[in-house]
Amino acid sequence: MDSIGRDEILRTRYDALGSARARLGFAATDRLLLYVTGGAAFARITNTYENYTNANLNVLTDIAAVTSSNVGWVAGGGIQYALTNNWILGAEGLYYEFRQNLPVGRLLPNLFAPVDNWNITNSVAVGRIRLDYKFGGPVVAKY
Repeated sequence: MDSIGRDEILRTRYDALGSARARLGFAATDRLLLYVTGGAAFARITNTYENYTNANLNVLTDIAAVTSSNVGWVAGGGIQYALTNNWILGAEGLYYEFRQNLPVGRLLPNLFAPVDNWNITNSVAVGRIRLDYKFGGPVVAKY
């Protein structure tokens, strides 16, 4: 939630978040992998503008919401450690960014000129810890 003025609030809600990424890594040891990742990001985002009569935010006078599907970018990095040949523990951090245009002039014509638009950058950071299981064993060729 971002406060625009003392009596205005712009709220952001992510309804869906996903990505298509590539990874480039370096095996620091035989069991430790360090990597960077990046690619395209996809999100369903709702931005809501609220206007109040005073700084106490107790009387709402205008509200407008825009829900849209967005394409942006994602970048991050991570680490994975093979606990055994099958169990892998990992941690990853990702940063997503989406830019969009909010047509406040059309949504709230009594507050803004009809041609007023806000260029908004929505961003979110995601951290996760993973425990993966790798099925099967090593591939051994027999001749």
